[in-house]
Amino acid sequence: MKKKITKLILSTILTTVIVSLTIPSSSVASAGTKKQSPKAISQDQPIQIESDRVTFLQDSGQIIYQGHVIVHTGDKTLFAEEVTVNRNAQQKITSILATGQPAKFSAPMQNSTELLHAHAQNIDYDPSLSLLILTGKARLKHQQDTFEGPVLRYTLNEHKIEAVTANNQRPKMVIMPKNGGS
Repeated sequence: MKKKITKLILSTILTTVIVSLTIPSSSVASAGTKKQSPKAISQDQPIQIESDRVTFLQDSGQIIYQGHVIVHTGDKTLFAEEVTVNRNAQQKITSILATGQPAKFSAPMQNSTELLHAHAQNIDYDPSLSLLILTGKARLKHQQDTFEGPVLRYTLNEHKIEAVTANNQRPKMVIMPKNGGS
């Protein structure tokens, strides 16, 4: 009986994580370019998670993956030292927090072979707001442009990146010429 319950719990954990790491389509558009966004993830698409350790806190619905965590879903990848998935009473994911030195995320852009790359000490995703918050030496690369700062807020469905000052560190952005520099 205990084995059946354990299998059921692990199956529920994996299914919940599989369904909830969906990052909605959207991105940032550079001046004069067509908006591109990360490719949408199908709700039926499995997520594979590898880690050295998994802890499921049944009362809170929290799942903690620790040690060399690798998350694959379709063509998206997340690398972190720790990933924490928080769920509400209805088992719906309320947030996903990845930490690392740095935590890294990549996803191909819609209708393109180019990748969106993001890394930071912490990557926090709020699915209800379609919001990715990068904190601690945050960097996001979109096409040839880069955004860096202590805090980057990437609102996926609004195609918006906001970089803010924190701890006397100012954000910076490098916009590359679209004509190859000539």
